[in-house]
Amino acid sequence: MSAFVVSNKHITAILNSTSPRYPGDSFYYYYQGEPRYVNGHKEEIGALLLAENIRSVNYYYNEQDTYEQFKLDLSVRPLTPVEIIKACDCYSYQACETPDWKDSEAYAIIDAIRERAIYNLPGYDEAPWDIH
Repeated sequence: MSAFVVSNKHITAILNSTSPRYPGDSFYYYYQGEPRYVNGHKEEIGALLLAENIRSVNYYYNEQDTYEQFKLDLSVRPLTPVEIIKACDCYSYQACETPDWKDSEAYAIIDAIRERAIYNLPGYDEAPWDIH
């Protein structure tokens, strides 16, 4: 296994999936029992995600490397739900090396974004909730 630091573009693509779907929609995730809103805080949350990824890579390789600061990449196109899920999975794979990964705020963010993408998969709303 190896780990790497994902690009600003990668993190921006993930964060762009939290854009409102309709007027009044506001994406949030829960961390330590409190709702935290993403919209209006993408630069801050992107920096948090990048920092967690860097922490993971440094932990894995026993290094103390530093990287450029996070900056939203406005050239990133919207992703499909499947692309969002895959981008979240890639990020998680790169950021999971620390023992406390599943307790981190980055984990909570990525988990919520991935879950929303699943709900947006074509056919999800039409599929039966329970099977008899």
